[in-house]
Parts: sequence; structure tokens; C-alpha cells
Amino acid sequence: MRSVAVFFPNILLFLTVFSGISVYGQENSPATLPSDTTRNAPRDTLTVDSLNSSLDSLGTKRDTTQKDATDGLKAMVTIAAADSQVTELKTNIIHLYGDAKVKYEGFELAADYIRVNQSINEVFASGLMDHNNKYSGRPVVIFPNEPPKTVDSLRYNFDTGNGVTFGIFTEVDGGFIQASRVRKNQYNEMSLYHGMYSTCNLPQPHTHFGIQISKGIVTENQIISGPAYLVMEGVPLKFITIPFGFFPKPNKRSSGFLFPTFGEEFNRGFYMRDIGWYLAFNDYWDSELRGTLYSKGSWETAILTRYRVNYKYNGGFNINFANTKSGVEGTDQYQALHDFRVNWNHTQLQEANPGTTFSASVQFGTSGYAHNTAANASYNYEEITRNTMNSSISYGRTFADGKVNFTASMRHSQNMADQTLSLDLPTFSLSVASFNPFDSKDRVGEQKWYQRINVSYSLRGD
Repeated sequence: MRSVAVFFPNILLFLTVFSGISVYGQENSPATLPSDTTRNAPRDTLTVDSLNSSLDSLGTKRDTTQKDATDGLKAMVTIAAADSQVTELKTNIIHLYGDAKVKYEGFELAADYIRVNQSINEVFASGLMDHNNKYSGRPVVIFPNEPPKTVDSLRYNFDTGNGVTFGIFTEVDGGFIQASRVRKNQYNEMSLYHGMYSTCNLPQPHTHFGIQISKGIVTENQIISGPAYLVMEGVPLKFITIPFGFFPKPNKRSSGFLFPTFGEEFNRGFYMRDIGWYLAFNDYWDSELRGTLYSKGSWETAILTRYRVNYKYNGGFNINFANTKSGVEGTDQYQALHDFRVNWNHTQLQEANPGTTFSASVQFGTSGYAHNTAANASYNYEEITRNTMNSSISYGRTFADGKVNFTASMRHSQNMADQTLSLDLPTFSLSVASFNPFDSKDRVGEQKWYQRINVSYSLRGD
């Protein structure tokens, strides 16, 4: 428990992960569906509820069908199926099998099986059991202005915008969310039932830190959660329970809490990574203050700042510090390593001052930073094994309608293998475009021999 105690004070913070979710859930055991794709379709056990409205008939063309926007529909519905397409004339229902697709305005749906009920403007989608008796071809749904999501099954009404979704599993800010059922109404509000936020990327998490949520409601401006408790290493800790949670969702950029990610590293132990605070100073620059804690005593901090002025310049700088502990304290193998790294990049736009350029790309720090921090936990092999760091700052200016050009630069190179540093302070060049000093703009006739004399000039300093 010592190694994970640092994570307990943060259990109230998990609810922020719902701020970017549309529909979500994960059903552990999908219902068995018939394998005969031309006769038996999966049964929809959902009640009609409030998903009722009128719908005129869809065409039944084999490959692609388009439906006119009438009887309440605002746009054309397009359907397609690679395997087969069966129409029930009495019930006005179309069954689509094999790589089935439905599109309506910003709504897109793809699955192994889709049923379109033309009488009530409604679609139902699910996967099918394959020849290995595995549930495959799960629906992939895209709601307007939302990323794609894979589900076990869903039901959605075109007219009302109401829907019920089962078995969605998705990644949010480095964590994973699942729930048994999600209901979505026409106001884009969602109700989540029996959900979990976890650091494990498996549908049935085993080794993870997770939050079990009984109910939650996500609206445009706020997030409301019912009772929730912590789950650790697959063991529910119901004595650590919160009765409810309420969080506002501002529609504009504002300062606020940055939710961390949780996990485990072999050398540094369990971690709570990138917890911090976002600072929205104004429309021109912002900053992030982040920190990472490890159960074996290591820690990292970072300041990430970005700035931008339209039509003038943009850039950013990062300052990172790391304290890495390895080995057992009190033994000869114990080490406490202190590292830092600074990055700065800047670009001046041409619109700011025509004829003048300025840019900077600066990077310096301790030689062991990338190795000791696993390249900021990216585990990028190229970055970890890189032996040099290079920096440059450049300035350029043109005069006399572009005929005279001046450039200056400073360079820095740091060899992390032998810990040597080299600087070029500064180098510059001045050049003048070639011209004919004895020629006249008012000349009439061919050039004389001396008028053909061409002169250019260049100067370089290192």
C-alpha cells in the first residue's frame, strides 16, 4: 500500500474525464447472434421509448440506396451493404448484412448488421458471430462533431436524436472509459450506467487503477456523477466512496485542473503522471504546470508555455526538471540523479516586418536527461540514444529593394557522450547583388565595353 498511497487523494478528480465524451459503454458478454446472415437478424430487445417518429420508405437497391429528405428528415439517408440487403414490405424494414453502412447528415454508422426501420426513422446496429463463434464486425459510429467510437450495439433515431448504446470502450486523456449502457437524447445530453474509468486498456481490466461509477450525466455545461468507488488491482475498495460529484464545463478556454494518468514502471514504480494546472492567461499565450510522482521516490516537474500573436510571431518554451532515484537506499547501488532540459522555439512571420526574419531553436540540458526519464516517458529509442543536442538562432535583413542581404546566426552543439560543448558566436554574412556601376538607365543604343562591367560584393565573418 505504501507504493500506491500517493494516488488516493486524487480520486475526486477522475470525473473530469467525462468532459469530452459523447456516448460510451462496454458490455462484457455480447448477446449471441445467429450466423445465418440472410435469414435471421439479431433481435433488438430495446423498447421503443421516445424513439418514435414518422419515416417514408427507403429504396432497396442492392449496393447503395438513397432516401429523399421528406416526412421530417432534413437530409438524404444513404445505405449500403456488401453482402446482402433484405426488405420486409409489410413492416417497412430493411436488413443490411456484411460491411453495412448508413449515413445521414453528420451521423455515420458501419457494422456487420444494420436494421433500418423506415416507419419510425430508426436504425439498429450490431456485430455478428463469425465462423469461429466470435462476435465480430462491431458497429463503428460517428456522431456529428465527435470522433469515431466502437460499440457492441446501438439504436438511434434520426428525427429525435435519441439513442441507446451498449458496449462502448474508448480512450480519454490517457485513460480508458467503459460502461454497460449510455442513453443520448436530442439535447446531446448523455446518461451513463455502470461505468468505469481505468488505466488498463483491456475491456475487462485486471491490473489497474480504476474508478467504478454507478451513474453519470454529461450535459453541455456540466457533469453530474452519482456514487463512485476506487478499484485497485482488480479489488473494489468500496470504503473509499464518494456519494456524488458536480463539475462545470466552460465553453471557452479557461484555467483549470489537468487530470493525470496512472500506471507502473519497472524501475520507478507506480506513478501519477502529468497532474497539473492549465493557465489561460489571454488569447495570446498560455501555460501548463505539470508534475509526476513515482512510488519509489522519483519525481518530475515541467513548465510548458506557448505564445502566438497573429501575423507577427509564435513559439514556445519548455523547462523540465527530474529527480530520478534508482536502487535501494542505503546500498552502494543507490543513485539520486538530478537532470534538467530547456527547449525554446520562435518564428517571426513575414507579415510582421517584410524583409526581416528571425527564428530560434534552442535545446540544452544535462546529458542524462533523456536516458533517466525515458525521453519524458515516451520511450522513444532514437531520443534516448541521441548523443548530441543542437541549437541555432538566426537573423536576416534585406536592404535596397532586396539588393543587399545581411544574415547572422549563433550555433550551439552539445556532445552528451563526452560532455563537451561547442559554440559559434556569431557568424555573419553580407552580400550585394551584382550590378553594372557604369551603365546608365537613360542609355540609348548598345552597351559600351565599360558599361558591361559587372560588380558584386560579399563579406563573411566566422
